[in-house]
Amino acid sequence: MISITLVSLLGLCVHRLFRRRQMEAGKIAASAVAVAAVSLVMTLFYQGSGSEIAALGLIMTGVKFIATLSAASVIAYFHAFTVERDILRAALTQAPDFHYVKNNKSEFVVTNLNVAHHHGRTKSSEMVGLTDFDLFPSEMAQAFFDREQAIMSTGEPMVDLEERFLEEDGRERWFLTSKVPLRNRRGVLIGLAGVTRDVRKSAWCRTPSTAGTCCRKP
Repeated sequence: MISITLVSLLGLCVHRLFRRRQMEAGKIAASAVAVAAVSLVMTLFYQGSGSEIAALGLIMTGVKFIATLSAASVIAYFHAFTVERDILRAALTQAPDFHYVKNNKSEFVVTNLNVAHHHGRTKSSEMVGLTDFDLFPSEMAQAFFDREQAIMSTGEPMVDLEERFLEEDGRERWFLTSKVPLRNRRGVLIGLAGVTRDVRKSAWCRTPSTAGTCCRKP
């Protein structure tokens, strides 16, 4: 109990001394040293200073130092990974435009709330696993699918493609869409990321549909 209390107090002191993130390595090393020092002192204090006891104490101190260093490094790594993931997810889901990520089958992996609301869903998670065939008329969905598969097969991004959509009431809406291929750490194409921006809303569309017109599914 005394050892736990001392290590906890020293850990709090180390945390206050190394608050800035760039000092994370120093915090880990200092924590491992604190654990080892407390272990050594407590071993010598309670068991005397005989050669065998001292040798055993040194061995245990080294083991605890290495164990603490390893555990603290793993915890710090996953903490940093979690923080970065949460920041990226928050930026994606709360962005004002339509943001989405798809896998190599053109299935939604993650979207922001704007995409979900645009397609009548209340949560982003309701979009996971859906494809454009679940959201648009088959002809339009096939065009989207073919275009995305071409991006992922060639590795060439699509930047600022202008698209015109007709609403049910006949209004036009214009969008700029960009899609870029995504690669894993080995360089293999695994999907794409897209962003679509609503750039203009026009008055009532009184002309017949043309070849370039896209119509939303009710």
